[in-house]
Amino acid sequence: DSSSLVSPTVIEGGLISGALLVANTEIPGTIKVAIISNTAFSGNGQVATVSFATVTGTGSVSIASAKMIDTMGKAIQ
Repeated sequence: DSSSLVSPTVIEGGLISGALLVANTEIPGTIKVAIISNTAFSGNGQVATVSFATVTGTGSVSIASAKMIDTMGKAIQ
C-alpha cells in the first residue's frame, strides 16, 4: 500500500547469508528482489526482511508472485 508505506528497504536473511541480493524499490507499490549465489540454499530460515516507513496509519503488504530458478535457468517448484 504505497499510500501508507514508503521507503522500503530489503536486507538478506540468514538462509541466504553470503549471497548477492539486489532489490529494486523504485516503482511505488512494487519491490523486485534478485538473489544470486554460487552455492545452493537449503534448510529453514529467512530469505529476506522488508521494512517500511509509515506515512499514515497502517498499510497492507501482499506477495503478488515469486519465482525461483536453478543454475540452469529451470524453474524450481
